[in-house]
Amino acid sequence: MAGMDVLVALAGVLLALISQKPLHRIEEGSVGVYWRGGRLLNMTSAPGYHLQWPILTKHANVQVSFKTSVVLDVPCGTASGVLVRFQQVEIVHRLRPHLVLDTMRNYSLRFEKLWIEDVTYHEINVLCSKYTLHQVYISHFDQLDELLQARMSALLAQWAPGLEIMSIRFTKPDLPAAIRESYELVDEEKIKLLMATQAQRNVVKRAETDLRTAVLASETASSLSIIHMQKLYEQTLATQNISRIQTAFCCWSRCHVIEPRQGHSGRDLLYVYEIYKYRDIDSSIYYYYYYIFLQTKRIWKPKRF
Repeated sequence: MAGMDVLVALAGVLLALISQKPLHRIEEGSVGVYWRGGRLLNMTSAPGYHLQWPILTKHANVQVSFKTSVVLDVPCGTASGVLVRFQQVEIVHRLRPHLVLDTMRNYSLRFEKLWIEDVTYHEINVLCSKYTLHQVYISHFDQLDELLQARMSALLAQWAPGLEIMSIRFTKPDLPAAIRESYELVDEEKIKLLMATQAQRNVVKRAETDLRTAVLASETASSLSIIHMQKLYEQTLATQNISRIQTAFCCWSRCHVIEPRQGHSGRDLLYVYEIYKYRDIDSSIYYYYYYIFLQTKRIWKPKRF
């Protein structure tokens, strides 16, 4: 019977050891921290399987990867006296791995609630008290996340340096029904104004386009007119030159100047060329007789004695 009692006692001890799970697992993105007899040990463990003393040692998974904490129904009392509420504020943060033990010693496993959730309520109230309803809801709404992140980061750097705020996201605050209707009317008027402004801009753009088209057409017509007038001028000038040549030619013919004809000798043509050259008559006639002279010079050659 005594042997049976010993076996039962050993089995009970074995079951107690198994129930305490001496083999445990640390998840990826976390580190393991350990307490023995209520005292935090100066050690951490990496992700994976590890052994611990059963009954005497306890462990916990502490997440050191990025984590999103959601704070719900945050009141916001504005400087104008209107109370609004943010239905949801998302805070992305992480715990620095090399400061895990210091954070555990100072704030235990409740560090997230103490320095993320509770501080968020307080800092949003302080922030909202500096702005009016219009600023919180419209003009400064896109800056609230950056302002809150700066305030919380400064506070954590002093009291909990192991925590780091990465980003903060706000939802649009809920307004009282009467105020919300007023803002909806304002938004409708703004939309109408924007539509009217855009329509006016379109009219101006069309007018500018029509003006540029008219100017381009006018410039094109002017250029074509100039080209046409230039051609008329050149034609008129050519006609005048031809008329002067014909007039001069007739005048010299009446003065018994030898008129070049087929069959005239080279001496006759040379004589005519010399007359026109030294009497400084119209250059066109001069060049005309000079050309005939050169052509005839190839046929007639003076005899050498």
